[in-house]
Amino acid sequence: MIREEIGAGEFDRAALLWNDYAAAIRQEIDRGTCTRDRVAEAGELLDWARRVVYCVRMRTQARVHSMQVASRYDTADVPRPSTLRASL
Repeated sequence: MIREEIGAGEFDRAALLWNDYAAAIRQEIDRGTCTRDRVAEAGELLDWARRVVYCVRMRTQARVHSMQVASRYDTADVPRPSTLRASL
């Protein structure tokens, strides 16, 4: 579920789900029932999420940079076509 939320760009929802997941792991550790496989699973999830979020961040930064560069060449005298997107 966390992967799906991250994949959909729902980072706030993913963070809430992660908090629940981490709390469950902490409880397992406190009870002495947490396995190495469970810890490895959490580590793999974190590594995957880090890579995905990093890629999203880089793509967003590139878009912002492109907009900044484009604004330097934007003139008020030239009519611009509509930039309304009907879909992503």
